[in-house]
Amino acid sequence: MKTSGTDLRELEKRLLDVPAAKFWEIVKLLEQVQERPEVRNTLATIRPRLTQVRPQRRPSLTRLMCLPFEDVLEGGGRNGSIGGVQRRVIIPVWRLVENDVDPKLMNLLQHNHAALDPTDSAGQHAIGRQLWRAAAEVLTRRLETPDTEDGQGLDATLRRDIESVVPFLDSAETIEELKTLLPEKPIAYLSATDIAVIERQVEISARRDPARPLTILLAVAGRLANPASLLQRLEDMDFGRLTRAQKPLIISRLGAMVVRNLEQRSHRLASDATLAARPGDAVSLAENLVDGLISAGSALDSAYDDSVTSRLQTVRGVVRGMIQSNVIDTAPARVLSAVLEIDVSAERSLQAEEHARALRRCTRIAAPLGLGGMVESALKMIEEELERGAATLIGDLERRGAPDAEVRQTRARLSGAIRMMELIGDRGRADALASRGGRLLEGLGTGAMVAP
Repeated sequence: MKTSGTDLRELEKRLLDVPAAKFWEIVKLLEQVQERPEVRNTLATIRPRLTQVRPQRRPSLTRLMCLPFEDVLEGGGRNGSIGGVQRRVIIPVWRLVENDVDPKLMNLLQHNHAALDPTDSAGQHAIGRQLWRAAAEVLTRRLETPDTEDGQGLDATLRRDIESVVPFLDSAETIEELKTLLPEKPIAYLSATDIAVIERQVEISARRDPARPLTILLAVAGRLANPASLLQRLEDMDFGRLTRAQKPLIISRLGAMVVRNLEQRSHRLASDATLAARPGDAVSLAENLVDGLISAGSALDSAYDDSVTSRLQTVRGVVRGMIQSNVIDTAPARVLSAVLEIDVSAERSLQAEEHARALRRCTRIAAPLGLGGMVESALKMIEEELERGAATLIGDLERRGAPDAEVRQTRARLSGAIRMMELIGDRGRADALASRGGRLLEGLGTGAMVAP
């Protein structure tokens, strides 16, 4: 399967729209060459749809091995991860495990796996428990084997990759148990019951190994819609036998990963030129990052030096610039031109509505980004221009005095202006204009004005 980078980018766009059956056929072909970086990037881009249309099937042994660290894999989604495990580790790590595990055990795992029903989650985890323990032993043994002069040891990159995976395999059973006890991901909020469950698992894991609690918490953070929010809850958690010195260290290391994650996501945000045409998506990404900034800032300000504050401010500046350029600065022209001009296409009208909604949503994140005044001014200016334009259209209707093609066109433009005023935020003024225009149109015989 030979494909250029340009071909794959075109394929990514088409794969979002093709029928599910065709989509799945192409994905299976891509998965055969997923070792190539450009193919992995394509699979990462289409992963949300892949999750939706993937038919239920028996997970491979490779997939079962990855379950404990699947939520901390980097490069697998728009929100990134805070686990530090690269997606590229999967294939080389699996090869090491497959080659070095006791052949009798591997044959048994393969036999049991082949007989497994795709819906048998208990059977999957029974095989998984054996596999996780064996994989952890194999990889730990490889890390402990000294490099030889003939170059038979691990290269530096593979060594780091293995070191990132082993803690999650060591804690696999605890992590998988937590998944069954916590809400489905992405978890928007951790209740008091959820916190108690996490505390209990952290305490148990700490008894076995003081390093394990961080791994458990990273797995939890990877399932949260806002991973930084976990930092705020840690201060109030009871870590049982963990000493006072261990808990700040865990918060510090988790905090460092959270800040790094926010930086990486802001870099991707700044380089995404497509957001100019997707203002709703731009605001959604900004909302998520702002929530992370608020959570991280609240939890880390007192525990970190000024460098962290500076790094968070840099992320905030990137988000601010993206929202200003892709939503606030462009909203007036896009909204007003699509409403008040003649013969505007349905597509432009829908795009204008999306931009109006996006600008209105900016009011929630405007203050943390220092954009409060700018958002308020843009909303006010658009509202005033819409009201002025609607008044002009009503005046045109009053002067014509007879229903004709121009009256119907003016009515459509007036409906659009009133609709946009509702989206921008002033329903009362929109209703007043709708009422005035409706009475006029009834008199002209074109029917009552109905705000869409």
